[in-house]
Parts: sequence; structure tokens; C-alpha cells
Amino acid sequence: MRNHVTTLRLSTQQWLGLILLGHLVIAVFYAFFVIPPWEAHDEWPHFRYAAYIAENHRLPDPETHTLQVFAQNDEDTQPPLYYLLVSVPLLLTNTEDGYQPIRNAYINDQTAQTGSNVVVHDPEAEAFPWRGTILAMYVGRLVSIFISLIALYLTFRIILYIHPERPGLALWGTAIHAFLPEFIFIGSVITNDILVGMLGALLLFLSLRLIREGPRPRLAAYAGMAAAAAILTKYSSLAFMPAVLLAFLWGLWRHRRAPYVRRYLGVSVGLLLAVLLAGTGLLFWRNLQKTGKLIPRYPHYLNSLVDLFLHGDNPFRLESLPNTLKAGFITYWGSFGWANISAPEWVYGIWLALVGVGLAGMLIWLWKTQDHDARSLALFMLFFAASTVVLILSVELMRVTAELRGRLLLATLPVTAWTLVRGWSYLAGRLWRWLRWGLLAWPVGLSLVLPFTLILPAYAPPPS
Repeated sequence: MRNHVTTLRLSTQQWLGLILLGHLVIAVFYAFFVIPPWEAHDEWPHFRYAAYIAENHRLPDPETHTLQVFAQNDEDTQPPLYYLLVSVPLLLTNTEDGYQPIRNAYINDQTAQTGSNVVVHDPEAEAFPWRGTILAMYVGRLVSIFISLIALYLTFRIILYIHPERPGLALWGTAIHAFLPEFIFIGSVITNDILVGMLGALLLFLSLRLIREGPRPRLAAYAGMAAAAAILTKYSSLAFMPAVLLAFLWGLWRHRRAPYVRRYLGVSVGLLLAVLLAGTGLLFWRNLQKTGKLIPRYPHYLNSLVDLFLHGDNPFRLESLPNTLKAGFITYWGSFGWANISAPEWVYGIWLALVGVGLAGMLIWLWKTQDHDARSLALFMLFFAASTVVLILSVELMRVTAELRGRLLLATLPVTAWTLVRGWSYLAGRLWRWLRWGLLAWPVGLSLVLPFTLILPAYAPPPS
């Protein structure tokens, strides 16, 4: 029996390694050969934030907007963790070579001559061998790729934690996650959204452990550190906090009679709060000193919520809800560039059908399963995804544009991948051994075909 278990474990780890390797190869291909420099949403401002830290050994001032960007931009009001990570390898490069990209002034002109390029590219400056700022950009993209690999490993651990008896299910869910075109794209460019997605997955995994194992002191400290790191990456991570709080209270209720819970409850609560406040306190204090606000991005959001609860004033652009949800769905599965390059609509129709069937199968399994522990964890997974989407959607519905961006929802990908494999495997029964290959072939095929049929043609130089 011991030899059999060891062989299975090695086989599972080998398959996981192949999945991660496959993602790595495709992500490097996207980062170095498919996506031109700065052709991702705010990639130049994100890069300049990290480069500023590497050059000056301090954070940019969120009040004076000291970043050198080609358009008015407030990325310097973002929390610093992702940029600190990217700035470390940038110390080995030259980001002070005077390079400055030129923004395409006609990108929103809606004429046949503007193309999809947000930046006017300089072939000589961008040519291989890369040097200076261009080289530093590719180095920064490698940091995002590394973070995406950690996110995939967490997806594997999450699904395996719910179904420890079915490591194959965890592998298939991880594989689907690994080859989703939007995830590959965001994980191949410089953006703090990929770190938010990874830390959101980590918080989800730790929350599941809090429910099943109870709020032990060490586990509570880990959850506090992950929550602090997420907030130090992007303020949208605050959308994860209700789920973390629910997980702590749920775990406390389930294990309320356990002696270790009663004995160490105060220590667990204290560690969670102390680590969270210690990790974020300096950021909020700096925000108050520099801007007079705890959260300098979207300061009207909290005021609008107060007016809603006290005076009944509705701040949400509910008339934009259908288009906002549609935009969120499209950009969740595959939207490239500055969200200005998308696949044909039928592609997203297939995604909608696949998710619909998977969700139906998962709900039927949820109703019929006799594994009450797995059901509890599954219900929390759904709450995590729903609360994240609703809270981020509420912010977007207050904006003039009212566009939900899928890159803000990357933390829900482990839930989506699990829903697909859990639902389809339950409905398929014995046919799952064959259908799973078709289910995986769809994202793999898209991630391989779209660069040649969509992205590269969109950025091809115009004819003479």
C-alpha cells in the first residue's frame, strides 16, 4: 500500500510539473514575442512605479504624481508591494536611459488607420538584443510569470483540499486555469493584478483551512499576513475581507467545543488582527500624511455608501448593469491589449455554455453529495467568488465608464476552474475520462491560436 501511494503521489506531482511547465512556455511566448512593449493596460505606469523605486530607493509621492508617464495617471496612489517585488531585479538593469514611449494620439479616433496600438512603437529601440528600459520591461514581465505559477499551484492545492481522494480532479482544474487566455495575458505583463489574483487564491486556501481545521493561532497569523499582503498590493483586495471574516467565524462555530479553540481563541484573534494591522498600518498612515485620506483611490466610494445608508441616495448606475456584466464576462476569459482586442463573440458564447453546464452539474452534486464537509467548503467557495464579484462590481457601477474588468476578478479563477471540472465530471460520469480532454482542449487551443489569428495581426505594422 505504501509503494502504491508513493507512486501515485509522484505521478501527481509530475503531472502538476508538466502543467506548470506548459503554462511557463506559453506565458514566456506571450511576454517576449506576442505582446509588444506597453500594450497592456497601464503597463508603462506600472513599470515606471517599479523603476522609480529601483532608481530612487523610495516610493513615489501619491500627492504630486512624480511618475514619468505619457498620460495623466494615478498609479502612484497604488499600494507598493507588487512594485517592490518588480523593482528588485530592475536594480540589475538600466531604467534611466531616457527612453519614453509615445502614446498613439489617434487610438480612440475610430478610423480605419489607427490600428490597435496604444503606443507608437520604435522598431530600433525595441529590437533584440534588448537593452535599457526595454530589457527592464521584459525582466519585470518575468516576475509576473513567476507569480502566475504560484497562483496555479494554489489552485491545485485548493481543489485537492476539497477532494483529497481525487487528485486527478485537482490536476484537470489546474490545467484549465493554466491555459485560460486572459490569465496567460495578465500573467505575462507588468501589472499588480496578477499578484492580487495569487494572494486572493492564497486567502481562499487559508480560509478553507480555517473552516475545516478551526482558527488555530498559526493559521490565523498566516491569514492575517496574506490579507495584509493583498491590501498592500491593491485596494480592490478589500473585497476578499468579508469572506476571510466569515471563514474565521465559521471555523470558530464548527470547532467551538474543541479544547484548543477555547484555549487559544484570544491568541488567534489577536494574531490575526495584529498581523493585519501591522502589515497595513504603515501604508494607511502614509496615505493620511501624503493625501489626507486612508485610501486615496476612489475616495468618493465610501462617501457614497454613507449617503446610501443614511439618506437613501442611490449612487449606482444600474442602467449600465447589463453592459457592465457583459464587459466583465468578455474580459474575464480573454481580452488583450488595453481591453481593445477581443475574440469573436461566438468564442465567449462557448465559454458561457461550458460554464453553464459546469455550474448546473456542480449545483446538482452540491445537492446530492453525502460529503457534508466538502459541501461546506464548496458553499464557501461560491460565497468567496460571489462576494468578490459583487463588491468590485459595486465600485465599477459608481464610475462614469461603469466597466467591469475581468482582470480584477482573477482571484475567483480557482473557483471557476473547480466549478468546471466538478460539474462536468459529475454529469459525465464514466464519460469524464474522454470529455475532460475536450474540455481542456478548448482553453489550450485558444491560448495557442489567438496569438496568430488575433493578437499579432492586430499589432502588425500597416502596409506602406
